[in-house]
Amino acid sequence: MATYSLAVTGARPGSVPLAKVETIDDTYATLGGMQYAMRLGLAFVTQGQDGRLHNRKLDAERWTQATPILKTSP
Repeated sequence: MATYSLAVTGARPGSVPLAKVETIDDTYATLGGMQYAMRLGLAFVTQGQDGRLHNRKLDAERWTQATPILKTSP
């Protein structure tokens, strides 16, 4: 089960300005967790502002630690 206690949020590509809209699962919310997910192309669960869960991947090309960019996972 995913937890969101770290409250690290990411933005979707194309949102202007880059509004942080989804909270990243604690497993991947740390710097090491994000790097691991990008290296292996792992999909993980995020929680939207409305509480709905989404499958996302980190966009390694546009990612920054301050604003992780999330893209939809198929």
